[in-house]
Amino acid sequence: MEEDSTMQFFTNLDRKGIEAKLREVCAMAESGKFTAVAGLLSGTDGKSRADLEQCVKQSISALADTPGSRVLVSNLEMIQVNLANL
Repeated sequence: MEEDSTMQFFTNLDRKGIEAKLREVCAMAESGKFTAVAGLLSGTDGKSRADLEQCVKQSISALADTPGSRVLVSNLEMIQVNLANL
């Protein structure tokens, strides 16, 4: 997975934006062979805030210190910040 030097960090995502970003990160995880994380992030549309928080937290933990996962972790952290908007 390519590591970008910069990333737009949004803090105003609504449910639609959060769910779209989760689908994007899930696809990135699948293409990067992070299958466990892709499994955690699949089917998140419509889940409660608590369930989404748990999925994101578990995904970040699963990626801790994993080479090539910086972009995924950064995106998950952005999603985590935006969950307060739900």
